[in-house]
Amino acid sequence: MQQIDVAVLTLQLAVYLLVDGGEPAGRAGEWIALLNDLLVQAVIDLAEAEFDLPLVPWCWLAFGSEGRLEQTLNTDQDNGLIFLAAGEAEADSLRARFLPFARRVNGLLDACGFPLCQGGIMAGNSRWCLSLDE
Repeated sequence: MQQIDVAVLTLQLAVYLLVDGGEPAGRAGEWIALLNDLLVQAVIDLAEAEFDLPLVPWCWLAFGSEGRLEQTLNTDQDNGLIFLAAGEAEADSLRARFLPFARRVNGLLDACGFPLCQGGIMAGNSRWCLSLDE
C-alpha cells in the first residue's frame, strides 16, 4: 500500500507542476485521468493477487470524468466491471465471484483518496458488475 501512497503523492505533484507551468485545464484533466488509470491498474493488480478470479474475459470500466478524460484531483469513483458469460445462470454465478474482488478494488481506491461514489456507481455494486449480454 505504501507504493500506492507514493504514487498518489507523485500524481498530485505532477498535476500541480502542470498547472503551475501554464498547462491548459483540459490538458491537465487528460493527464490526471491517464495517471489515475495507471494507479487504478496497480490497485487492480494488487487486489487480483488476493482472489481466485474466474478464467473468463473481463474488463474494469471507468465512467464519468475519468472515462471522459476530464478528471480532477478531487473526484469520487465511477466504475464498473463487465465479464463474458454463456447465459443468465452463469452470469449470476460469475457476478457472485467478481463482486468481492470489485468491492476490494473499490475499498483500496477509497484508501488512495478516491472516495466511494455516493450514488453507488461502482463495480462493487451488482448493478454495475454485469455480463456483456446484460
